[in-house]
Amino acid sequence: MKNLLIWIIAFIVGLAGAIYEYACAAYLTLLFGGSFQQYILSFGVFAGSLGIGATLVAIKSQFFGRNKIYWFIFIQSILVVLAVFMPTFYENLSPLVQPNVSFWILNLIGLIPSLVFGVLIGFELPLLFQLFPARIIGLIGYDFLGMSVGVLAFPFIWLSGQWDISWFFYLAAVLNLAAIAIIYATKNSHIIRVTQHHPSDSMASRPQFPLNQWEIYFLGFLLSFASFAYEAVTVRLVFSVSPHHLQTILGLSSFIVGLSLGALWIEFKPGNYHLKSLLKLELVLTILVLLVPALAFLTSIVFDNFNSLASYSSFESYKFLKGFFLLIFPFSIGYLSGMEMPLIIRSFQLVGDHPVTLRLNAINSMAVLLSGAMAVVIIKNIHSSWAALMMLSLINIFIVCYLIFRVFANNKIKKWSYVLGAFSLFLVMLPVVIESTHHIEKAALKVAYHGIKLDRLGWEDIKNFVGVIKASPEVSRFESPIQVIDLVRGHMGEFPMNDQRGGMYIDGMPQFFLDNHEVYHGSMVTAGLNLFRNKNMVDYPRKILILGGGDGILVAEILKQIPDPKITLVDIDKLMIQLANKEPELRKANRQSLLNPNVTIKIDDAFKFLLEDQSIYDAIFVDLPYPQGVDLLRLYSVEFYQLLLSHLDSNGWVMVDMPLHRNVVHSKKDEERLSLIYWTLRSSGFQTIFAFGASEPFVVLSPKLLDLKFNYKEIGKDVPTKVLINLLPIGFLGAENKPMPKRLNTLRRPVYILENGIFD
Repeated sequence: MKNLLIWIIAFIVGLAGAIYEYACAAYLTLLFGGSFQQYILSFGVFAGSLGIGATLVAIKSQFFGRNKIYWFIFIQSILVVLAVFMPTFYENLSPLVQPNVSFWILNLIGLIPSLVFGVLIGFELPLLFQLFPARIIGLIGYDFLGMSVGVLAFPFIWLSGQWDISWFFYLAAVLNLAAIAIIYATKNSHIIRVTQHHPSDSMASRPQFPLNQWEIYFLGFLLSFASFAYEAVTVRLVFSVSPHHLQTILGLSSFIVGLSLGALWIEFKPGNYHLKSLLKLELVLTILVLLVPALAFLTSIVFDNFNSLASYSSFESYKFLKGFFLLIFPFSIGYLSGMEMPLIIRSFQLVGDHPVTLRLNAINSMAVLLSGAMAVVIIKNIHSSWAALMMLSLINIFIVCYLIFRVFANNKIKKWSYVLGAFSLFLVMLPVVIESTHHIEKAALKVAYHGIKLDRLGWEDIKNFVGVIKASPEVSRFESPIQVIDLVRGHMGEFPMNDQRGGMYIDGMPQFFLDNHEVYHGSMVTAGLNLFRNKNMVDYPRKILILGGGDGILVAEILKQIPDPKITLVDIDKLMIQLANKEPELRKANRQSLLNPNVTIKIDDAFKFLLEDQSIYDAIFVDLPYPQGVDLLRLYSVEFYQLLLSHLDSNGWVMVDMPLHRNVVHSKKDEERLSLIYWTLRSSGFQTIFAFGASEPFVVLSPKLLDLKFNYKEIGKDVPTKVLINLLPIGFLGAENKPMPKRLNTLRRPVYILENGIFD
């Protein structure tokens, strides 16, 4: 019972901290756009602030004296008060509410809660260390376990659409109150044992200390830095192998669960731990890190050969299953990483109230901040998560060599022979692993996109399977911190929607097919011109805004059909623009349209651009990826469409790609989605909402109430037949005559739109 209450407190602290961090980051994303950057920035500020809080406890440990229980209760109370006022703070911070304040100033102010929460939460674990000095490893383990539950539960509950984002602050506040109640109820019992601060930082009284305290700090920093850099890159790798809108969250949660179980294994498994144990662990971890990319791609090949891609629905279920299996890799790295700090604690016989322990905890938080930034920089510059993982493995190789020096410090022959042996092994192994992983990745991509199957496990069948892979057209992968872009060259075998000749995929979702892109892009431009020129509202739109469309194909279609337009294209990913101007297939499809002097390119988040831009446009084309997660749901929200309306000329129009994989209603859920889309658009202020598209569905919006109809006689003979067939009205199945749904897709309460979602 005694230990159970301690573990519950640690679990609650970790759970509440994760919820606070995610709620702050979510508010920043929804208010200011740039979800990836906001999460990284918010998490970085939060992690650094944890270090500040932990450092203050380490430096001023004597200040807390024997009143650590009351200080812990005081910290929890402040968190409760802040949580109550946070929703009001963020809502008044919105650029829509404060239009005269600089966007960047508002964004900077928005980071203050992450800073404050981080500092306060940084106090919690060090105070618990001093309250329960003999249970430090268990505290770390259960704190991680609470974090993993928070990381996993937040997006699942929020994306269900049942909770307003503000409710998460209130939930975390309730958890803080529970922590207060538990620790206050036990403050006079034998469970709480407050120990005096150690009067000296001297390590002399600690047996078996082959390192001085500065070496311990240095080693702890390296281990934490490598661990969380691995986490960021491995989660990204798993997402690239099996893109799914919740894969990143699941990967992060599995890594933290691994951290928790690794720490708890050391806590509950008795043994004589020392630096040699840590050395063995780092050897295993280094080899695992080197092999994980190849194993992940091999897993993808195996799953692709045991799956029937008969329909899009089965394909989505298969992707989720494969992604779930791939979580074993971040979990394994997390599990081994979770043992590292407990092994240091056991090796040096540290306890929770020792100054070295408190400073080591603070240093770990700082290392997390730097590792996250480093992982983003590496991926941004080398465009490959698995190559980034290989690069980061060099840190572990250094750690192994350093530990060999310290473990065998008294034996020069063993020390140098083991170091040279380990270094030589990795020097030989690294290029072999890199080359092998490169070929396995190529094979995995070909198997996935070309539908290559191994029917039997006979030797000849395997040889034929490998031969088909080698002979298949290339699939090129490009990664940025924002998305994973795959260019499929040539026939795509049994892949869904695959009778075309090559195409482009973003995060595993089809964007266009090189031999069939006229249907998508041609329909957008042809339909808009036909509908509105027929109304004599605008002869040709002159000032045009494109949100998304970084491949340049829509720009090429506009330049083809509209004389001398002035086009502003906004795309969040610079890499996409670079590929559009460099890759031969894309250059051919877009006719090098992005180099046209009438085209102005802005690298920016679409939501953020609309908040800052003051221009009015004759026509707006919204060519964005389908909303696979919260970050993209923002771009299909009531507030986003309101921003579109505010930038539109009174005689202008908006063309939006309807977020449906199909436009045929099969179930009540499909009716609900069509109703959700319609009323989200209607609530934003548009008077005319016209849906069309037999194969590629779109929605045309106008601020005026119009009776839109296609005039097929005016459509030119040069328009492809596939485009003409797509220009058929489809409607919303009477959604306009039904009551408005209780839930619309808004910033505060996003609602998942796509079919085959995890909540269906």
